[in-house]
Amino acid sequence: MKSRRKNSEKSYYLKYILATLGLVLILAVSIVHSNYTEKKMTDISKAYLSKITSQNADIFSSQMRANLQTVDVIARIISNREYATLDEINDILRTGAKNSSYVSMGVVLVEGTIAFTPLPSDYTVPSGLAYGSGEAEQPDGRRLLTGADWKYINKTMSGFSGLSGGQSRIVNGKKVHIYAQQIYREHIIGTLVVFFNDDFFNNLILPETLDEKGCSYIADQHGDVVFASENFGKNELFDEAVSLLSAGWSLKGAAGDKIRRDVESGKADTVKYDSGGKGIFISYAPINFKDWYLVSLTETGIAEARSDSISDEILRSLIYILVVVLTIAIYYTYVKNQNFKRLERKMHVEAIQDESYRMIMEQTDDIIFEYDTVDKTYFHTTNFRKNFGYEPTRTGFLGSLESDYVHPEDVVRFAGLYEKMKKDRTLTEAEVRIINSEGEYLWTRIYMLGVFDRDGNLAKVIGKIVNIDEKKKEIQYLKEMAVTDSATGVYNKQTTEEMIKAYLNGEGKSGKHALLMIDIDNFKEINDDYGHRVGDSVLASMGNELNHIFRAADIKGRVGGDEFMVLMKDIEGEGIDFISDKAKSICQMFKNSQFSENNEFDFSASIGIAIYDMDGSTYEELYESADRALYNCKNSRKGTYAFCRESDVKFSSR
Repeated sequence: MKSRRKNSEKSYYLKYILATLGLVLILAVSIVHSNYTEKKMTDISKAYLSKITSQNADIFSSQMRANLQTVDVIARIISNREYATLDEINDILRTGAKNSSYVSMGVVLVEGTIAFTPLPSDYTVPSGLAYGSGEAEQPDGRRLLTGADWKYINKTMSGFSGLSGGQSRIVNGKKVHIYAQQIYREHIIGTLVVFFNDDFFNNLILPETLDEKGCSYIADQHGDVVFASENFGKNELFDEAVSLLSAGWSLKGAAGDKIRRDVESGKADTVKYDSGGKGIFISYAPINFKDWYLVSLTETGIAEARSDSISDEILRSLIYILVVVLTIAIYYTYVKNQNFKRLERKMHVEAIQDESYRMIMEQTDDIIFEYDTVDKTYFHTTNFRKNFGYEPTRTGFLGSLESDYVHPEDVVRFAGLYEKMKKDRTLTEAEVRIINSEGEYLWTRIYMLGVFDRDGNLAKVIGKIVNIDEKKKEIQYLKEMAVTDSATGVYNKQTTEEMIKAYLNGEGKSGKHALLMIDIDNFKEINDDYGHRVGDSVLASMGNELNHIFRAADIKGRVGGDEFMVLMKDIEGEGIDFISDKAKSICQMFKNSQFSENNEFDFSASIGIAIYDMDGSTYEELYESADRALYNCKNSRKGTYAFCRESDVKFSSR
């Protein structure tokens, strides 16, 4: 009996020990699985937030480049003005700054020329900010320059592009930043400098994080906040992290060390940081401008919405595991894997919806639209009538906008925008012209983003239409200035040469054309005897007469101080007399001309003519032949014209 009892007790204790060990093993496996689950959810959240932040950084970078498009155009205009005076440079800067948000624009040339636009009348610059005592009374942008800025400008002119400027400075309670761009001709001839404050960001969209409680901001290379979203500063949880980040990226711990290393090497990522016992995700990505970074902060509880329930689920699962260990283990693994997949899909769809709607709806002055692909209905905000003066139909894609209202030349681009949006599943944009109620086509930029259901089918299209007509026309005007000689109204030297070469190498290669080299006789004496005002009037008259005498298709340009060039296109059926008549008209245009109120002047012009391809088959050969004919003409009798070939030489009297 005792032996049996002892054996029974031994068996009981053995079972108890085995059960306890089994429970401990199950608990250990559950804890390991729980840690694995939390880590995977954290990794998924970090990867997702990093991707969204990088995409938002690309969007913001694109907007920054659009805002700086005027700077590119002005730099090209100045580079094309080989003989530009200080007054002309000032005029170009004022024209470019007229409708911009820049505090001041300026040019610093290698040769020593410095020109800046005036500061706004309400700007009071501290005397200690101006660089050098000699600049203390300057009312223009030079008052904002510091010693560090001059080092930045000199490095830019030395060939180092993409550098960051000096630190921001506070003027009238606002941060003012500096940006410099190189000006090229055949080499770097100077730097275009712009100062801008927070007004520069007024038309820019800073996408928010996936939750309204999060915030985003732009930081410079020192970590200082440059531009922030509306939610910035509204969540006390982020205050400590933002304060440390803005103080030279001095966040504490391993997260801070990683951020500093990544910022120094230009990388993007997401780190987890504990602030006051609560966790936050800090995502950062470069925006490819002045070493600036987009920084987004999100509560970990939002990104890991289901993490809090993991412990409770494990405790409940232990009871079932004790009954049927194997079944519960398989079920638990299956459920968790499905949860991860659903979480990833849900976060992906919600991210697209939240970010795209927030980005579009913040621009209340633009036209917001939504198209339902299921019931084929279209909705837009009231700003459509404000911009175009009418209401489009509300059925069909964008109310049949692509067939009824878009410019015929832009219909293909518009349709391609829709197809690209469906294929790439990202925010797409394109510039198209839309007709208004007065029959005039206005330039717009259209943004589209698709919302897809769980099966991957397109359910809705949301987007906005931005009226960019005035800005587009302003850029076109600046581009025309870049290729036109302002004193005469004809093409400048570089444009003239490029257009003639392109024509002779392209559509005009098999035709017959004439190149005329025109030189105003004794132009230096005109300036010396009658003054530069009369000289400028003579040049302007020559430009006007060339546009009047020759056809619109002919290429007319100023290639030197008093030298002009004309390519007469397609003269196969006209003959020599046609060219001679045009040359005579130019030779006689200055006879008895009046360039002042009381005096008549009798000036003349000499012309050398070369025929393509009789006297040359390239631009260089024609130029040399026409120049040789002009030289012979001026040596024999000024005020006349001459053909290059001796057998065809003709003269006309003044």
